[in-house]
Amino acid sequence: MVPTAIALLAITAVVGICLIPLVTGNYEGHGQDPNWDKSHTTVTSADKAVALFGGDLLLDKLELKQKGPKPYTEFTLEYRDKKDKNKKDRETWRMLSAQVLYGGKQFDVKDDYVNLTIFFRDDDPFIIGSDEYPGYESLLEKSNATKTVHGITVKYRNGQDKAFQYCFCAEFKHQGYVYFLESYSKENPNLSWDTLKQMLSGVM
Repeated sequence: MVPTAIALLAITAVVGICLIPLVTGNYEGHGQDPNWDKSHTTVTSADKAVALFGGDLLLDKLELKQKGPKPYTEFTLEYRDKKDKNKKDRETWRMLSAQVLYGGKQFDVKDDYVNLTIFFRDDDPFIIGSDEYPGYESLLEKSNATKTVHGITVKYRNGQDKAFQYCFCAEFKHQGYVYFLESYSKENPNLSWDTLKQMLSGVM
């Protein structure tokens, strides 16, 4: 199952209850898809992500410096088939998903973590969703809260669930691309805004 499909299943299951960790999508299901490598590229460091995908997507600003183990990071680009050609052609890119797992281990969502999803077209159907699957905008639950961070308007929503005291989702645009940032923390109320401030520093 491709990551976007899993993510939308996750939204369908719990939307309206809490902010949704879209965490399981990128990293476990692709082994079942024989065509995965034709339309996806995955790397596990910000340096490699910047080298492959470009230094203008804010990927190297996603991870905060914190005490504890070295965070596990993963970046997955989805595009049309013909891997070698299309991973260099943004006209064919659909979305880029990234994670910072502060527990330091792949798939570890028991500790604090951050998800980032970038859509390269603002009319992507997975943003708005459909009758069958809510889109990424459903994470905000029609929140009207906004805040300006380094000149960028950020639409956001705070929440909590049984596992995390501080759940957060934000939407903003950068270079015409649509960004969705989620953060989940048990004790750190600043994980969300500290991440956003670091990402958006110097972009204007």
